[in-house]
Amino acid sequence: MTILPSRAMLAFAVLTSFAGCGGEDPTGAEPPGSGDCSNVFMRVTAGDDQLGRPGQALGAEVTVRVTDQSGSPLAQAGECIEWTVLEGGGAVSGATATDASGAGQAVWTLGPAEGVQVLRAKVGSLATRDVYAVAFEDTRPIAFVADPRARDQGGDGGQLFLMEEDGTDATPLTSGVYVDEAPSWSPDGTRIAFLRRFADVCTPIQGDVVVLDLTSLTSSRLTDDGDCAEAFGLDWSPDGESIVLSRDDDLVVISLTDGSRRTVAGTPAREIRPSWGTEGIAYSRDEGPDQAKTVHLLPGGTGSSEELLGDGGSDYNVSGWSTDGSKLVVGLKTPAGSLNWSLSIYDFATAELTGVSGTRGTSGGAFSPDRARMIATVRSNLADGSCSGPGSDHLVEIDLETGNQTPITEVCGTPSRGADWRPTV
Repeated sequence: MTILPSRAMLAFAVLTSFAGCGGEDPTGAEPPGSGDCSNVFMRVTAGDDQLGRPGQALGAEVTVRVTDQSGSPLAQAGECIEWTVLEGGGAVSGATATDASGAGQAVWTLGPAEGVQVLRAKVGSLATRDVYAVAFEDTRPIAFVADPRARDQGGDGGQLFLMEEDGTDATPLTSGVYVDEAPSWSPDGTRIAFLRRFADVCTPIQGDVVVLDLTSLTSSRLTDDGDCAEAFGLDWSPDGESIVLSRDDDLVVISLTDGSRRTVAGTPAREIRPSWGTEGIAYSRDEGPDQAKTVHLLPGGTGSSEELLGDGGSDYNVSGWSTDGSKLVVGLKTPAGSLNWSLSIYDFATAELTGVSGTRGTSGGAFSPDRARMIATVRSNLADGSCSGPGSDHLVEIDLETGNQTPITEVCGTPSRGADWRPTV
């Protein structure tokens, strides 16, 4: 699997430039309001981090705001805004000089290939801002998180990708502007919800919920609870109308229709890793470092919970439901507090928990739509000692009949994790 470059990896090559006042004036006259731009400031106010089709204009214009050092807007800024396509081979049209509010816009048409594309806005000699977009054509069945930025070079988070079942044809869904984690397909396979860390200071279990619609190529921020509000897992309701989120140790159900919220599980313990199936919401309960983690179920997604799995000697974590709601993937650590997780499957019809062979050092299992396979995250240095460090996270496909594991991302290459399988619709 080849990971396409993220924001931090792009080697910039200037391909196309377009001035906001219509290009170079053949008379050599300066645009209105021209003057010293040495103290000009600029920021992107709209149109960054969009998803679009290759070769087509993005849905929203890219807008920047130009001000002086005191923050006052600069109309007809000293030089026209110069727009330059740095990556992707696209084009810019309809560019304007800044208006009375200091805002200037441009229409960005993406280049012909899928992947991250970059546009640069520049005013004067110092004010420069880069804008990112992702060109996306076809849906692939597996959504996952990869980190193209080497962690020893400052990378500490993820970027969303899609790929085929065998790990080929990986293409980014997000640009790497932010840190994105925990993708979850909607039941109809048209949307992906995930957690986004909007601030660099946030930890991996903090962020807000963003929903990508792969039909309309639009994104929406479902929550805005402060950049570093704790978030420890999310999932869709079976009807696709709500999302359950572990927010600050409680489980909260959020309506996608009106944004309303209701807390469905709130105790002194941490309620984390929710997964919503036809039987209800399964989740993990963490009552502290001296207590083993247990799995609980909210039948129907509301009311009183019941303990589903817990024996006091092992840690249990919820990973996800099968598409028909008959089985639940569970992470298991024995004894509690030990280093390595393995995967088990809980069958609701028989109330039996069956271990998946050969999954020591494996976490985050997700069923294939036919329930015959599973995709999971493996850390190779724990499983077989073949490599070490955070770069060893990779994804494997597990045949649940034979137990055979097939790596579908690089074993010791770009870190990859947190996969979810698109439902068959």
